[in-house]
Amino acid sequence: MYLCYMALKTLVIDNEEQIRKGLVKQLKALCPNINEIHEAGGVAEGIKAINDLQPDLVFLDVEMDDGTG
Repeated sequence: MYLCYMALKTLVIDNEEQIRKGLVKQLKALCPNINEIHEAGGVAEGIKAINDLQPDLVFLDVEMDDGTG
């Protein structure tokens, strides 16, 4: 059973690479309809990615070394 039925452009923002990669892996397994999963490793990179990519869905760490989500 799949949890996601729509094609989505997704962005995962987290400064901890292991957490970020783990979430991406879970999204790919549970939501095969996500047609794009992008990653950012910090606040500045995340803001740029949001502006550039205009994702449908953002997973955001609320406490990062270079600022808060």
